[in-house]
Amino acid sequence: MTVHRNFPRTLLPIDRWAEIIGMDPRHFRQVTTSLIPQTSCAKVWKQYSWQEADAVGRYDVADAIQQAERTIIQNLGYKLLPVWESAERVRTPKPSNPELFRIYNYDPRGYYLAVRAKWGHFIEAGQEAKVIEPNGSAVAIVYSSEGAGTYTETATISFATTVTDVNELAVFYPGESGADEWEIRPLASVSISAGIATIKMWRHQLVLPDLIEALDPEAVDGDLDAGFLTTVDVYRRYNNPTTQVTLIWDPNIFNCNCSGDSDCCPVCGQGTQAGCLMPKNYEAGYLMYRPATYADGEWTSADLACARNPDQLLMYYRAGLQDMSQARPTVEMDPQWERAVAFYALALLDRDICDCAPIKGVSDKWREDLARQTSAGSNFQISDSVLNNPLGTSRGAQFAWNMIKERDRRLASPVRY
Repeated sequence: MTVHRNFPRTLLPIDRWAEIIGMDPRHFRQVTTSLIPQTSCAKVWKQYSWQEADAVGRYDVADAIQQAERTIIQNLGYKLLPVWESAERVRTPKPSNPELFRIYNYDPRGYYLAVRAKWGHFIEAGQEAKVIEPNGSAVAIVYSSEGAGTYTETATISFATTVTDVNELAVFYPGESGADEWEIRPLASVSISAGIATIKMWRHQLVLPDLIEALDPEAVDGDLDAGFLTTVDVYRRYNNPTTQVTLIWDPNIFNCNCSGDSDCCPVCGQGTQAGCLMPKNYEAGYLMYRPATYADGEWTSADLACARNPDQLLMYYRAGLQDMSQARPTVEMDPQWERAVAFYALALLDRDICDCAPIKGVSDKWREDLARQTSAGSNFQISDSVLNNPLGTSRGAQFAWNMIKERDRRLASPVRY
């Protein structure tokens, strides 16, 4: 069995990155055709930089996008797309007097105590669940031409489904067990009507893995179907609400039986209890917690197992920015943030991406160091705020930083809970 490896998953799909900087998407995906004149760089892109001397590969682009996203997100305080967070550990609120501890998990006003999650723009509590659709295994692809020419650019699949939310359907390379790095993104369109799902993709996204990862890869002939997938797998990705928070108690001999026969204080362990999360402030990420049990689709109230407020929490939730103007807001990024990530990632690449004049011009613009000074007198008069930009002094970094400053990191006024 051949083991394939794709580039790492990013919030911004690499095909959108190529589109934003003005690159021919077929050329970026290693595909050529005699029906369309070559308008980009002289050579097609390869998956890895070692496959072409002195050339940037798609894997390098994905790494740069990941780095750009990580830096922007850390400065914003929220993800640019909804993401599931798993087992996020946080300490619970403590009295100002360290000699005291809380008996109850609510405040004097009767509200449940809240903690601040690491990421804002809370959507829902729970864990990511991903299962293959009953009719989604090895779904046949139909290739067609929807443009004015004869080039076959569109890939369409149709199958029966019980899913009603188009945000939940995800398409993957076949036989890869739904691994995130093999998801086909972005999708051209997703629709569900009368129990039939119809999904359209771009043909150049479906090049066979063996042609991508060859030691000496060649351009894929887009005039023939031989170099492209014939089937794909479709999964349903959704939120499973059954696990939301685990309440944790540190061992305390004064309010639990530490002989080991109590769930509150197991020997050499911590007491735990299941619970649920409730948002107090969606944007800032303040979440209330309480003990509860889940069965048959409903939560049932429970008492604190250890008769006092827990010391720690393990939280499971989904959070991230949603652009409600998009057809699929949980998987399609705000176009403004797409541009910020794309230009900043371009500035993070170690080498020029192309010697083609139009693309090189875009690359040079966003990679330009605004703090550069040369003996020829080429320099920029910039403020200290630009020099102190935590993202760097490139034009791409400055563009992203300006976007961050426009969006208030603390969207809600600081409130003590």
